[in-house]
Amino acid sequence: MRKLLLITSIIYISTLIKDQTRLVDNKINDCIKYLTKVDISKIRKYKLQLSKLTKVKLNLDKSFKYLTKVDSLKIKSYKLQLSNVRAVKKARKVQLAKAKTSVKPKLKVKHKVKPKRRYYEKPQEEQLAHNDFDETALDFQFTEQGLDEGALKVLNTGRKMALEDKTIVRGSCWTYVDEVFRRAGFGKNRRNVYRSRRSGPYANSNMIKQGDWLYYVNHSFHNVGHSGIFVKWVDKAKQIALILSYTGRNKRKPARYRKYKIDNVFYITRAGTS
Repeated sequence: MRKLLLITSIIYISTLIKDQTRLVDNKINDCIKYLTKVDISKIRKYKLQLSKLTKVKLNLDKSFKYLTKVDSLKIKSYKLQLSNVRAVKKARKVQLAKAKTSVKPKLKVKHKVKPKRRYYEKPQEEQLAHNDFDETALDFQFTEQGLDEGALKVLNTGRKMALEDKTIVRGSCWTYVDEVFRRAGFGKNRRNVYRSRRSGPYANSNMIKQGDWLYYVNHSFHNVGHSGIFVKWVDKAKQIALILSYTGRNKRKPARYRKYKIDNVFYITRAGTS
């Protein structure tokens, strides 16, 4: 009896399980059918996207492989260059070491000092002519002794500016003489008596008169061009004259009377038109 009961119970349970499995299978099939109907379009889209992504990935892989090949070649070439440079440096070090051991140290040679540039050396006559004049000797007014009116005005104006007022006109030697002529009333009323170049030809000494504005070669200062007002001859045979001039170079100094050798006068300007 017990065996019959067991068998019947087993049969009953099996039938129940089968029925429930059928129901479950049916429900699963229904769900699958529904989902497949809804998601077929989405699945197609996803497949297309996946195919595109796979293509992109393949292209990236190819480019990466190419770049790695190129970079590896470059790295190899750089390594070769570095090795060559190092080999050259080692060879140079070896050569220097051999040279140091084989060659005796050379004695230091003292370099010859170049002589300083010598400018024009003034003859003793010109040095004395330039430096031995006493300005107190001009403590007088120029009078009408063989002087025309224009020369007299220029000489007296220059003497007043240089000795009495100690007038400072900064600039070049040209600016000072031009100011003397302007204050004497000959700003435009002047004429050129002789005109040439610093290299020559030069004016004859007989052409020079008192009160003339002269351009000449300054032998006492590197043979540069200089200008001043001719006062008088000190030694006409040696062409040494007394000149009123300003040193120039924007110095804060008044003009002064000095002796110059004026054998190279290349420009003469005179007050007045006649």
